[in-house]
Amino acid sequence: MRRLLPVFFCVAATTGLAACDQEPVSGPSTDDEILYDAVRAAGGLPGAPAYADGDVTLSRPAAGGGGGGDIIVFDIIDSVSKASDGAVIQVLTATTVSSPDGEVLCTKTTSGGFTQLRDVDGDVLLSNVGPLVFEGQPNLAGKNPLQQAAELANHLRFSFDYTMVVEGQGSGAEDLVSADVPIQFSSGWRKLVIASLVDGYCGSDGLPQ
Repeated sequence: MRRLLPVFFCVAATTGLAACDQEPVSGPSTDDEILYDAVRAAGGLPGAPAYADGDVTLSRPAAGGGGGGDIIVFDIIDSVSKASDGAVIQVLTATTVSSPDGEVLCTKTTSGGFTQLRDVDGDVLLSNVGPLVFEGQPNLAGKNPLQQAAELANHLRFSFDYTMVVEGQGSGAEDLVSADVPIQFSSGWRKLVIASLVDGYCGSDGLPQ
């Protein structure tokens, strides 16, 4: 059972204000997870400082349940993302997501404390700060802290909870996919790539129906 930890929406904006909301999200609950936090805080795992940004397999329970186990929906291996059938659907660099034939589909930018995923027209598809991914780019400028908190809550798309991608936040949220590594501790760019796979951006068709 996952336990709830108080996590704040504290986002530094260009206005110098911070938006905070005390809605809890799930956090580490086992000794192994807490140990991982401590090891990573001390400088990462020996020989693998980018452990959470390495290869990752995303899976979810088989449709209909019934003890059918989990099915793999996406893999990120080296610099490519693959669909469940093994087909390459994204080629990844530190700042771009391209199609297998080299067409740039999405790019990374940063602004106002957010890491952003943009389409080829420059529109922000998703943005990230900490363990949270938002639809588009929340507009915090000129708002007081309570208004900023409401803006962030309205745009919240996913929370990254240790190995889980969760739709929304809090106890009523839905687990969408699980990973075989603790993706909560991955970079903002990696979280956005994973979110693009789940949500159907940048060459992905989204989660299989």
